[in-house]
Amino acid sequence: MALDPTLDPYALAVVAASGLTAAGMHAVALASGTAPWPPRRQLIAALISTAVVGAAVGEAARHVPVSLDLVPVLLVAAITGHTLGPRGLPWLWAVILAAVQRLPGVPPLPPTPTDPPATPAPKEVQNSE
Repeated sequence: MALDPTLDPYALAVVAASGLTAAGMHAVALASGTAPWPPRRQLIAALISTAVVGAAVGEAARHVPVSLDLVPVLLVAAITGHTLGPRGLPWLWAVILAAVQRLPGVPPLPPTPTDPPATPAPKEVQNSE
């Protein structure tokens, strides 16, 4: 898989619009809710992560073998970005890691320190009758 040296301005505009649409939908949902607004830093971080997830969905839609129009791509990006919201980046990272681990020749990741240690299976007791 080689990098494409040409820059497609329409595709770049669709990806940017997908990110902005997702962040906008998330902001509208926050504004229309009854809960108080989060602090400014958290709000900005949530909107940025939502925009990144929306842009990633817009980019992924470009690589689908089916031809999609602009409005469905923006709707899917907005709904996915808004639904996942700030949780979208860890979810996206987990999906990317799972895809990379399925590639041939990639060794499995070592267990994280938070994983419980593997316990050996109990030995079966045999009765000597």
